[in-house]
Amino acid sequence: MPTLTINDSPNIFRPNPGSQAAFMDDYTHRYCALAGGWFAGKTWAGARKLVDLHLHNAFDAKDRPTGVKSAVIAPTYQLANDFDLPELRRTFDEMNLSYRFVADPKRYCFQLPDLGTRKQPSEILIRTADSPERITGWTVGAIWGDEAARWKSDAFDPQNDPFVQADARLRHTKAKFLQFMVTFTHEGDDTRVYRDFEREPKPDHVLYRAGTFENPHAAAFGGVQKQQLSEELAAQYLEGHATSTGGHRMYGSFDEARNVDANIACSSNVPLQLAVDFNISPGMHCILGQHFADEDLLTAIWEIHEPRMSVKRMVMALREVIEKEWGGWRWSTPLQIFGDASGSGHWAGVGESCYDVLCECLRVAGVPYQMRVPRSNPHVADRVNAVNCALSDAGGKVHYRVHPRCRKLIEDYRVMRWAGDGSADKRDAQRSHASDADGYRVHYLLPIRRVARVGGKIGVFGGTI
Repeated sequence: MPTLTINDSPNIFRPNPGSQAAFMDDYTHRYCALAGGWFAGKTWAGARKLVDLHLHNAFDAKDRPTGVKSAVIAPTYQLANDFDLPELRRTFDEMNLSYRFVADPKRYCFQLPDLGTRKQPSEILIRTADSPERITGWTVGAIWGDEAARWKSDAFDPQNDPFVQADARLRHTKAKFLQFMVTFTHEGDDTRVYRDFEREPKPDHVLYRAGTFENPHAAAFGGVQKQQLSEELAAQYLEGHATSTGGHRMYGSFDEARNVDANIACSSNVPLQLAVDFNISPGMHCILGQHFADEDLLTAIWEIHEPRMSVKRMVMALREVIEKEWGGWRWSTPLQIFGDASGSGHWAGVGESCYDVLCECLRVAGVPYQMRVPRSNPHVADRVNAVNCALSDAGGKVHYRVHPRCRKLIEDYRVMRWAGDGSADKRDAQRSHASDADGYRVHYLLPIRRVARVGGKIGVFGGTI
């Protein structure tokens, strides 16, 4: 069976002219990157370029199957299942390729029966950057790394570095052309992909940059996001440029004169919300607040923290606030609980999670509750960006106000900074916990990446952004 590639039949796929098309046409560099804004078509391009390379390597010069595998590496299996696998299926359908998905965790791959034999099956493996130990034991001719700016890297332990492990797999002797391609939206200027492709480009590395507005289907989405994002974030998330984070304030949009308001009060007509961050040392941090959806406004009205505060002690303190400040439970809706998804994990000697203990304590205290905790935590940058845009959008509108009694929360917003590696600077053990707690609530209720209002309607954007 002869190979069919994009270059052989340019009408199979129609990339956007410019950077997306140049990325897909690059069959020269071993390392090829497409940095793009949200909705710039990175996943679309990555899936189609990978399948094209897989076809290119599937047969030798005499049209005999080679058995050369390819691989996709996503940040997590959840993201692979949500975005990369559906995009690959659409690509196979567009190219009229028969396929089946093998869900066995030991294999987890696509098989393309028309391109291989029983002894030498044609496979596209699916692996994740958060499990680098699984990126081993096989060789491929092509690799597509999606959202590579969010991959971890470990300069001290190569076995825990997905970049090192993946690069070692790119060596199949029967491949006609070896290429490691990566697609991503920048997450600051201290990531592996920024260093390798932009700051000090390594040999045989090339970077293509596609902005959101290069995608004709993204005009409405981009217009809405441009109104919400700060100028710096718009440059990163719409134009595809990395912004500097090292040593900078994490919550640069915070302005005490604008965001701290002693006049905000608790309403019995709006659900009461509790945002939690579980810690043994320095102890639990909790923020009580509300969401006024009609006004597009979040408030933080009370802070609960004591040194080495346990879950049970926190619920006692919560009850004291409700009784003394508001005369008892006066809401017709349950308490909404937000927080760190890792609090669902079981404690090793107890068999209960932090949330199990919290729910039982609330039940005993007679406080009705509703869990609003996601299955996994958002990326730190997504959570911080959501808070910054809530503090003030690009038009200067405030969507988040804090009562001055929330002293630890305000101090976090004032002093928290990015560390040199792009993570939060947490050298002060007393800092970050209050802002982490309410950051989960803000991101849950006012995310800036997935949801936008277009023409008076709610539009959900994902997959290829």
